Amino acid sequence: MAAPRVLLTGFEPFGNHTSNISQTVALALQGHHCRRSPLAGDEVEFDVESQVLTVDEHGANTVASRLAEGEQWDIILHLGLCESCDTTRLEVRGSDRLSMRIPDNAGRQLHNIVVSGQGVQGAVVDPTSWPVDRFSMPFTVSKDAGEFICNESYHRTLLQLQAVHHGPGLPVPCLFIHLPPSRKCSVVQANELVLEVIASLVKSPPVIDVVAGVVPSTDGRFLIAKRMKSSEHGGTWEFPGGKLEPGESWSDATVREWKEELDVDVEPLHLLGTRSHVHEGYMYNVHAVLCRPIEGNLKVILKDHEEWLWWSPTERKERRWTGRDDELAAELR
Repeated sequence: MAAPRVLLTGFEPFGNHTSNISQTVALALQGHHCRRSPLAGDEVEFDVESQVLTVDEHGANTVASRLAEGEQWDIILHLGLCESCDTTRLEVRGSDRLSMRIPDNAGRQLHNIVVSGQGVQGAVVDPTSWPVDRFSMPFTVSKDAGEFICNESYHRTLLQLQAVHHGPGLPVPCLFIHLPPSRKCSVVQANELVLEVIASLVKSPPVIDVVAGVVPSTDGRFLIAKRMKSSEHGGTWEFPGGKLEPGESWSDATVREWKEELDVDVEPLHLLGTRSHVHEGYMYNVHAVLCRPIEGNLKVILKDHEEWLWWSPTERKERRWTGRDDELAAELR
């Protein structure tokens, strides 16, 4: 069996920097590797293809363009420099906004501009569930990749990965790692952590993928439903969804679950993000999917729930949520 193929990108120097640790690390890790996965404990092999991106619009579009042209990898990992960071940050969201503090290397300096108009793009992995003490150095998980080229490239890659994904399951996993300056994190330390992250993406505990449909109303509320008291987590509120069936895509699963549970036809738009937890040896990945109803006026017929309502993010009432849906609700506020 061929080793998984990993695309690892870094950026050239920008601003007043004469070097960029992300470029140094990306180039250093080109080639074949064997590393222990901190998540699974097994040795895994993988091949890294390195690419240095320019700090401009072309660089931000490079990986998305290669994907659109039909190139494929098993994992994509972007690296970037975070000047203000004291520790490494694993980014899980690419926002749809640019507001550049300094010009990019082509002289472009945009303020309060959307990247694609498609909204926030979320990763299909959730490092918040990873045991940090099993890694060679600490890291934090962030939902703010900034508003410069790092965020632009991440947003465009995540968006394109969904556009080219037509098979079962989820799009190829992609993360962005913000590295501190080399005075706070040596290249050797950064190299080791990046390899550990790749190994974790290659091999983790057995995964069960779950979708949660997020359907907004025209006035900014969201449809939620209350689980039957006789069911697991009975009496809690959730964004309806369920497990992917074998051979099923994330979008098809969302359509099926909403039809089965609520008799509502929805159109999945894009992934908002993922929340994971380990239970009885399995990694449960719950993927939030932004959807829109196909019919203007919803006619909900409850099958697996006892109640539904349009929930407002400004609501002050305390609710019991299913699993980590409380975190999703908090992000929608």
